[in-house]
Amino acid sequence: MIRACFFAVGICALCASPVAAAASRPPREIISDLMRVQDDFRRTPSEASSARLALERELQASGGHAEAWKDRVDRDALAIYLLRGGVKFTAWSFAANAASPDEQALLRGAIALAENKPADARRFLEPLDPLSAPPGVAGPLALARARLWQKGDSADQSYLLRLARLLEPGGLVEETALRQEIFLATEQNDVDRFIDLSRRYANRFQQSTYASNFLSRFESYYVRAWIAANDADRERIDRVLDQFSAHDQTELRLSLGREALLSGDLEGARTAVSRVGNIEGLAAQEAARSRLYELVPGIFGAGRQDILEKFEKIDTAALPREDIAILSAARSIAETIGGAGAAAQSAARREAYPAADVIRASLADADRALEQAK
Repeated sequence: MIRACFFAVGICALCASPVAAAASRPPREIISDLMRVQDDFRRTPSEASSARLALERELQASGGHAEAWKDRVDRDALAIYLLRGGVKFTAWSFAANAASPDEQALLRGAIALAENKPADARRFLEPLDPLSAPPGVAGPLALARARLWQKGDSADQSYLLRLARLLEPGGLVEETALRQEIFLATEQNDVDRFIDLSRRYANRFQQSTYASNFLSRFESYYVRAWIAANDADRERIDRVLDQFSAHDQTELRLSLGREALLSGDLEGARTAVSRVGNIEGLAAQEAARSRLYELVPGIFGAGRQDILEKFEKIDTAALPREDIAILSAARSIAETIGGAGAAAQSAARREAYPAADVIRASLADADRALEQAK
């Protein structure tokens, strides 16, 4: 009994000793793990979120006193984490005991960025030169400054984004900077640069959990670029799309085909969906839409009767309402042209097309019918 009491007292003393307290990891180690989670593109969003929350709780506990931030390496690690988009937490108030004015500005700017105070962040960070920053800080600092840049200074913003990619390759900083450069190219309507940067993104980050978001965000610009592009540029866009997952590229190729068709760009519609049929595991709706967009341009050729027969084989039950209207309009146009005499066919074709007008009218009729049925 006495031995048991001594044992219990010893365990309690050990738990309260400095040796046990030392089990808490320094902030730099926890932040390093957090950034590895950010850069690990193999994790699902759910897995990444779970791991990140656990590490953020650990960092909150470990950094909840001034002693934890006495070394500059820990304060720099915090600045890097916040500049990369890390979330705010109360422990950072203890990290504000920076030694030098530059370090003070870096920390306060990073904290302001995390608090969504862009004016304060800009005031602290703009005077700082990424090339003079400590190792590891330079890339995130360049990215943060680029993201804070005000409109009208696109040349300097582009320089900072390229600098961020060069200083911090292979992870979240490079991917974020590349996406921001692509967005800048769309604002400037620079199709060549958009295609080139998209190709780089696809080559390096097609497995990223952010890749689907990237495609959906820029879908409207892909459509505009596709419709305005020549054959060579369309081939370049095709090669970019080939790099993405089957699901992502199928969705975008079908959007390109549909919008090209509605704009009257028949060859653009056919080309956009020409590779969809080779993608494995197509859903019934995807297969039906692809077949429809591929066939419609043929209604103006000599084989329109064959096209009409192929229309009958399309699984209309799988088509969305809008595409059923497109199919109906295409049949009507083909029958109008087919019913004209040889001398009148060219005139009938001119009257029947642009198909965009006919199809949009059919869609409007369908919308009105649905409204009346409510």
